[in-house]
Amino acid sequence: MFTNEDAASFAAFWLLIHRSRFGQSGAPATDCPLEHWREEGASLGEAARDRLAAQVQQALKVLGSGVLSANRHLASQLQAGRVPLADWFNELLRLVYRLIFLMVAEDRNLLHPARSTAAARQLYRDGYSLTTLRRQCQRRATWDRHQDRYEGMKVVFRALAEGETRLALPALGGLFAPNQLPRLETGPPPQQRLHGGPLAFGVATGAHRSGAGQLAGHGNRGTGLGV
Repeated sequence: MFTNEDAASFAAFWLLIHRSRFGQSGAPATDCPLEHWREEGASLGEAARDRLAAQVQQALKVLGSGVLSANRHLASQLQAGRVPLADWFNELLRLVYRLIFLMVAEDRNLLHPARSTAAARQLYRDGYSLTTLRRQCQRRATWDRHQDRYEGMKVVFRALAEGETRLALPALGGLFAPNQLPRLETGPPPQQRLHGGPLAFGVATGAHRSGAGQLAGHGNRGTGLGV
């Protein structure tokens, strides 16, 4: 904050650690603004978790069945027990969490670094954003059997792992670290093909839809993602 002269961050930090946030002298430790904020945050996270649980479950089913219908080799490995079901489930769950993270970040305008160029933001928004994909998923005429949409998402995943200035994407690592989706991000292209229809249905109606024919807004989405 001091090196970059980030006055806004310093102001937020100062408001957080001001002595008034720790309560009155002699009062119980739980009777202070910081503790009240913690309790409120926990309750909001639980509410978001409850709302998302059923939707995440639906997205897992739709995306998982879409992948397996396109990749019979993987399906046979799962059936034979050569790929543990727990590993496959966790991989699908990471994919769903990545989608939720991206949609929340896009809707809150938090994805791009402040110094990124308008041209890079426009390129991401028009060609790679999940906001654009969600709009396409609303039009059934755009559903097809090609894999270009998911290939575009893989470009975004790699960019968020390492950073990509041409798309105004920072290097986040963590959820987007390499090798977390070994079966979903790799494999021979002719055999491993994710159909546009199942992908569109999963994004538009699985974890990311609030009602019939309406895409959910994620600007106010809670952040408690435990299921």
